[in-house]
This record gives sequence, C-alpha cells and structure tokens, in this order.
Amino acid sequence: MPGCPPVNARPIAVLRVAFDALKPGGRIALSIVGRLAANPYFTLPFVVLRKYASLPPYDPVVRGDPDHLRTILSNAGFRDLHFETLELIPMEFENGREYWEYSGGFSAAASVLSQIAADQHDRIGEEVAALAGGGNPNGKVALKSEALLASGIK
Repeated sequence: MPGCPPVNARPIAVLRVAFDALKPGGRIALSIVGRLAANPYFTLPFVVLRKYASLPPYDPVVRGDPDHLRTILSNAGFRDLHFETLELIPMEFENGREYWEYSGGFSAAASVLSQIAADQHDRIGEEVAALAGGGNPNGKVALKSEALLASGIK
C-alpha cells in the first residue's frame, strides 16, 4: 500500500480510505519493516551515521510492533486480523563497499549524509563497509531483514 500506513502521520485515516474502498468481506494485506534489532540490512548505516550526526531516536511504534499495528487496523474498521513475521535476506553484496554504495543511496541515509561534511563521507563509507562485511570492508555481505505481514477483513 503506498504511503506506508503505519509510518504515515495519520495511519488510521489512510487505512480508513482503504477500508471504505473495499467491498464487504474484502481483505487488506500489507507489510511493514519488522523490529529494528532484526533489520541490520536497513539499520546498519545509521549505526555509523549516528556517530557523525544528531539523529532523532528510533520510533519503535512504526517498526514491527504487531500490537500497535493491530490497534491501527482495528481502529480503521478491520476485523479478523492476522499477523506473520517473515525473515529474509533482501540482497547479497560482493563486499561491504558495494553494500555502502547501495545503502548510502537510500533517501534517509542520503539525507543524513548531506548534513555531514563531505570530507567525512569516505570515512563513513569505510566504517559502514567494514561493519557490513563483518569487520572486513571486502567481506561478503548478506544482512538479514524482517518484515511484519498483516491482513484484515472489512
């Protein structure tokens, strides 16, 4: 669903639109990023970036909390809710530098990087690459990720 409802500032309103669009008995299915601790694929660059920039704390409410998502879906009108956690490796990289080249382009990482002096960027990239490669920036990278899958019926 576009707009990532649980991350949206008004998730119940967004999901209410989906609820209204469904026929009676229709089903919604969505996926959000799971628990932060189970998502180094997404969070690893920020472990390093936090050393160089002041970032707000992670919001555990929008990251894989089934109870919170249950409340949002229920308040939007959905019933017969079902949740499942999916563990996966979204991508594998030949080395940590390749991972950094890719993940440094994520809009959130790029936005933070733009606030840090350019002469620090190479050092940050090497730190991320080493961390991703298990201490070796040339090491293979296969970081896990977790998604929370949810569905409900109108």
